[in-house]
Amino acid sequence: MHGSSHSVKEAETVIGILNHVCLVDQEGQSHLVSLYKFWGGFKTNHTGEVKQRLSAGTADDIAWWRQCLQDKLIGMRIICPPEPLKSQQQNICGCINQVGHQLDP
Repeated sequence: MHGSSHSVKEAETVIGILNHVCLVDQEGQSHLVSLYKFWGGFKTNHTGEVKQRLSAGTADDIAWWRQCLQDKLIGMRIICPPEPLKSQQQNICGCINQVGHQLDP
């Protein structure tokens, strides 16, 4: 991987995906720095055809990401809210009915 050549489009794609992963697994943020440096090495007028070689540090971080994404499930546990109590349901329905009556012409 070290020394392989990649385009600005490839860098943007990988960085974009990994940014979303970091919203869930913040441990990865420190492994994005070298990718940003790699991306920053492209001039603004470079087309997708221009390629740069990966540094050893960037290749190491990509290897870390590969290992991380293979070893564990990246996700969040979603907990359903509890059912409202009967009294809460009656209060909510009462409020809705009052508003509905107030809106009737």
